[in-house]
Amino acid sequence: MWGEPETKLPTPEQVKLLWQQVVEEESLGMMREISSLSIGQRKVLVEMAAGKTKNLLGNALLAKVGLSSGAVIKVLNVLEQKDFIERLGPGYFRIIDPVIKFTLNKHYGDL
Repeated sequence: MWGEPETKLPTPEQVKLLWQQVVEEESLGMMREISSLSIGQRKVLVEMAAGKTKNLLGNALLAKVGLSSGAVIKVLNVLEQKDFIERLGPGYFRIIDPVIKFTLNKHYGDL
């Protein structure tokens, strides 16, 4: 694909294949990084990877991850300091690296 003329766009199949290659190459390192986090940090990241990016202090999420609102605030601050997530606005976050998000959904979705 990289040898193609610049005017030729990649096909969806080529993009999917390249994405799979990137994920395979990066997944071991990502899993190491993720496994170094506390279980509470992983649980919050898994919820974020599944699409929960705002209202992270709501009762439903707190019950699901088994943490208090104060603990989730600390988790979010640590994850932000470690560059796993970024704050997009008051109470609204997102995972920065799409490979981490993909790895979480694939390997940790059952936490």
